[in-house]
This record gives sequence, C-alpha cells and structure tokens, in this order.
Amino acid sequence: MRTKHVWLWILLLVMGITTSCKNDDSEALSPVAALEKIVKTTEGIGEWEEAYITPQGYYLYRSGTTDENISRADEKEGYACLSFMSITEDKKLNLFLSKTDGLPIQAVSDEGTLYFSYPNDSILELVYDNGGEMIMQDSIPYSLNEMKDMVTSYKYEDNLQGILFYFTHLVEGHSSLPNINTIVEAFNKTLLLHIEISSDLTDLELRKNESGVYEFAAEITGTYETTIEEVYSVLTIWTGKATFKVGGTSCTLSGTIWYPSSDFNKYGEYGIVCDQDPNKLTLEDAEYKGTGIQTDKSYEVDFRGLKANTTYYYRAYYKFNTSDHGSLKFEDTTIDHGEVGYDSVTKEFTTGDNRLNVDVVMCMDVTGSMGGLIYTVKSNALSFYDIFNEACIASGIELSSLNTQVIAFRDSLEDGSRWLETSDTYAMPAQREEFNAFVESLYADGGGDTPESGLEALHKAFSKTDWGVDDGYHRQVVILWTDAPYLTTWSLEALEAQWNGMPSGRRLVLFAPNGLSGYNSGSWENLDGWKNVMHITDTAEGFENIDYVIEAIIGELTGKEKALLKKATLSRSTNFRPNK
Repeated sequence: MRTKHVWLWILLLVMGITTSCKNDDSEALSPVAALEKIVKTTEGIGEWEEAYITPQGYYLYRSGTTDENISRADEKEGYACLSFMSITEDKKLNLFLSKTDGLPIQAVSDEGTLYFSYPNDSILELVYDNGGEMIMQDSIPYSLNEMKDMVTSYKYEDNLQGILFYFTHLVEGHSSLPNINTIVEAFNKTLLLHIEISSDLTDLELRKNESGVYEFAAEITGTYETTIEEVYSVLTIWTGKATFKVGGTSCTLSGTIWYPSSDFNKYGEYGIVCDQDPNKLTLEDAEYKGTGIQTDKSYEVDFRGLKANTTYYYRAYYKFNTSDHGSLKFEDTTIDHGEVGYDSVTKEFTTGDNRLNVDVVMCMDVTGSMGGLIYTVKSNALSFYDIFNEACIASGIELSSLNTQVIAFRDSLEDGSRWLETSDTYAMPAQREEFNAFVESLYADGGGDTPESGLEALHKAFSKTDWGVDDGYHRQVVILWTDAPYLTTWSLEALEAQWNGMPSGRRLVLFAPNGLSGYNSGSWENLDGWKNVMHITDTAEGFENIDYVIEAIIGELTGKEKALLKKATLSRSTNFRPNK
C-alpha cells in the first residue's frame, strides 16, 4: 500500500513539474515569438523601406546599400540589401543582392563573408572568406529561369519571399558554416508563413527609441552601417571558371570583383592574366592578358589561339589607373602589388584538340530584284566549303564536319507558297552534288513590293533542331544575302530572343543594305546591336567578300582575327531596285 502511495506521489510531482514548465514557457513567450505569420510594416524603421517581423526574427530591406554618411554614395549604385537579426539577437546577417535579378552577391555574418560568384548563367561558385583566406565551399549548377518559375509556383509575391527562396535554394546543403546553416533553417521557417501588412504593431509590444525608430530596426541599422563601412571600399577579387565556348583552343575565363561601391570602375581596370607557367601570372610576364566589363555579378575575358592539349594557369587582377585610389583598398586575401592586386587563388584548365564542327544555314533572297546578284550569291554558296576548309588548314584547325542548308525566300505577302524554299541539310563534301543541284535550281523571280521576308527566313534558320552541342567544338553560322529591307510582319524582339537562345558559338553574317522602303519595311541596321553579328551593307562589293568573312570567323579561333566588320556609314539614301 505504501508503495502505491509513493508511486502516486511521484506521478503527481512529475505532472506538477510539467504543468509548471508549460506555464513558465507560456509566460516567457513574447508576442513576436508567438506569431504565426509575418507582419510587414514601413513605419518606424528609419531609412529602411520595408520591415518584416517574424517568430524567427526581424528582416529589414532597402533597395540600395549606400548610406547618407558616405559622401560619395549614389543611391543608384551598389546592391540591394536584406538584413536579418534573430529573435534572440545572437544571429545577424547582411545579405547584399543584385539589383538586376535579386540573386545574392555577399552574405556578411560574424563568421565572415560568404561570396556568390556567377561565372556564367548556369554555375554558381560559393566562396567563404574567413578574414585571411578564400575557401571554395561548392560549385553549384543553377538556373535563374527555373528559380523564377518555382517562385511563381509557390506564389511568393513579396520581395522578402523571393529573396529568402533564392538564398536558401542556392546555399542549403552547400555551406559548411554553422551560423549560415542556422540562418538558412530560420529562412525556411519564415517561408512557411503568410504575410500581413500592418502599421499598428501595438500588440507586439515593440519599443521605440527617442527618434521614433523601433529598437530592433536601430540595432540592425547599427550592424548594417558597421558592415558597410568595412566592405564599401574593399575590393575582393575572385578567379572564376574556365569555359570552352569557341573551339578547344579558345577559352573564356571569368572573374568577379565584389563591391558595394561602384567606384572601382572609376579608379582602375580589371581582367585575367593567363600563362603556361604559373609563376608568370602578372601583367608584366603573362603571355595572355585581357580586360573585362563587370556586370553586377562577374566579367569574362576571351582568349584565342591557345596551344592544343596544353595546361594553362590563370587568375583575376585589378589595376589602379593612377596612384589615386580614392578610398578603395584591396581585401586581405588579395596579393597586393601596389597599383595591381591579384587573386591569391590560381586556377588552371587544359585545352583540347584544335578541331571544329560547323553548321551553316544560307538564307538567300531570290526575288526579282536579285537578278543581277543571284549568280554571285550562288557562286559564294557553292564555294563556301572549299574556302572555309582551306582557311582552316592554313590556320592549323581540323575541320571535322561542315553541314550546309539553304533557305531561299521571297515575300510571304505576295508569293503564296513560293515564298519559302528549304533544302535538306547536306554533309560536305560528301553530299556536294546534292547541295550544288539545289543551289543551281534557284532563280530570281517574284517579290512584289520592295521589303522581303528576311526575318521569317532567319526565324526558319534559328529554328533548326540539329545545331550541335554547345561544347566549344561546334560553330553555328547563319548567312543572309538580300538587296532589300525586311518586312515588319515578324517580331524583331522575338527573333532576337530566339537568336540569344542558340548555342554560344553562333555567328550571324548579314549581306544587307540599310534603309527603308514602304510603311511595312524595317532596316537591317536594327540587328547591329545583337550579339555576334557581322553586317556588310554594300551589296555591290559585299557580296564578293565571302572569303574576307570566312577569314574573320577563322581568326576568332586563332587569335588573329581581323577587325570586326561593322555597318558602313551611308553617305546617300539607298535606292532599292524593283522586283522586275
């Protein structure tokens, strides 16, 4: 009986302790910690634009990283910023973001700085700076378009949700930093909550300082300002990945300069040095060197004419133009040579075989006005393989394959089903006879009024499904011959987007005059701003210049390219010949 009473007493004691603990926890839980939603406000947060109060902590957002205490600051410069402080105030993070697409650029915490390097549109390099050494955390494949689609599918419509998703999606599982990983967990929990906008935070029992700013906002602002003062003028250099975009002996090397201040563009230049000897990676000694143009994330430098099957070393650099550095200084992890700073990290790549696979689509205007030029165009088409192959041999390039297709076009509004003729794709030189037969069968006829369906012909060319892989050994060349402006029945913007979606080895060669004729015509100079376009405007001499264009294309692979062909300046109005 006594034993039973003893056990009952113990049970009651345990229950009492449990109940007491629950009551204590409930009493200790603050209104903010008890939230089951995100409260968004723009009141009482000083210079910040938006504040978010969550059970995980406090978030403040601003679209510019500059500060009124920095006299040279321009609110249009720098990054956007999201600053976070945990509910216990022991975890703080300043997350600097690209103003272009919202991707994270730097994440600064007590552990150091986590850098995001984007050497291209599909790879992220996650780099940690512990204050004395740059340590690669991981190389991560990513797709911004896929992430945007996911944000849409999750119905993340607020600024905060998109930023938190991008950060957690890119970092989770790829960082070895305990503090960062804890913050990632907090961000994921925040993403599960819905957002409610409110200007009255009375129920949350948040205190304000004498300036009317909430104390949490003042605390975050102090950490933010300290971070900005430390990193605003610091140049951190990183050497990115090597990619083969144009042949196995041509390489595109990337670098990144992390900066909240854009003053680095004012005081110096930056780029990549490259050499077979890792001890020669300076501007004075390197065999190859080149400058780049930084977006808000990275820059690229193309090197051509490298030796086949050879290992090269490279690194990024920044060079001040004069002894006036403004307030800029190199980060501790940079090798400082006075006016020049080099990344302390050296990377390497090995070139491949000097071979090339080429796919060519020839778009030919075969309307009546081309009667005097059609024979020159056909002659260029028929001789293209021989001229190209000879140029490759002379440059030490093995032409592994050359496939050719012909698209003959007229006017889709005037010529009915005859407006477009498309050949098969011919493997040269094995199918030379079939190719020659198709070209020889073409004749100049039709066309109606002056503008022709050149854009539709390009759309047909860009729509090929067998352009070859984007591995650096394939080149895609589209050539168009016409003596007339294009019909505006096709969207130029959509066509450019289609062109940009093709492999990186693409080149568009236009033999086409500038000028307009009629209300529905467009001038070919509108394509001059596209990427990888060569435009010859003189139809009389230009149609004879196919060998010059081939040499220019080959020259890009060998590093001995001629000056890029640009549109000629017209000294008089263009007179277009009628289709008769």
